[in-house]
Amino acid sequence: MDTMLNLVVVEDHELTREELIVLLRRQGWHVDGADCGEQLNALLLQKEYHIAILDLNLPHEDGLSIASRLKNSHPNLGLIMLTARTRSVDRQQGYQSGADVYLNKPLNPDELIAVVANLFNRLAPRPATELTLHSARNVLTTQSGQSCKLTANETMLLKMLALMPEREAETSQILEVMSRKSDPDLNRDNLTVMVSRLRTKTMALSLSGSLITAVRGFGYRLNLPLTIAQS
Repeated sequence: MDTMLNLVVVEDHELTREELIVLLRRQGWHVDGADCGEQLNALLLQKEYHIAILDLNLPHEDGLSIASRLKNSHPNLGLIMLTARTRSVDRQQGYQSGADVYLNKPLNPDELIAVVANLFNRLAPRPATELTLHSARNVLTTQSGQSCKLTANETMLLKMLALMPEREAETSQILEVMSRKSDPDLNRDNLTVMVSRLRTKTMALSLSGSLITAVRGFGYRLNLPLTIAQS
């Protein structure tokens, strides 16, 4: 690949995270850092990455859970898992969750660099999901070639839900994130109207089920796996 490698390091120990970022940037790669799954989600809403380096033991949501959902939302993202756990069952769980490479701590810096370079060179598209969200163009497409145009807010909502554990989020959380990143005037009524219009738009796509539903007393759920493309 000739594309500049974009990496994100997800590690809650600040010193370790900064050391990894410095090490990887010395190779000429673009590297960002996050200390938890929520911060990673914020980065993924704004930027495309080729490889994520995940610590297994993270606050709120562990690396296994993050890897599992990224396997659906970002199927072409390479995943390197870091952990101090050395049991074979832990390694097996790591690979089952979607990790491409499982490395034990303490890390050998030269090995990590070699693993990142090798994984970048062999990354290949994985099987597509039923739906692809082209975030730069605000277009939702199906494997059969159907498509519909979205608003920027609708795109942001789908991206956010696709990145959440279980693909669902509380209304208050959606409003907080979207008002900060997309629409400062967004409120509950606007959100309800947005979801209704989104359902109407996607009804013509012949999907295998309802794309998005309201969860009474909670918020909203994305019912279908969604691949996020930056194109």
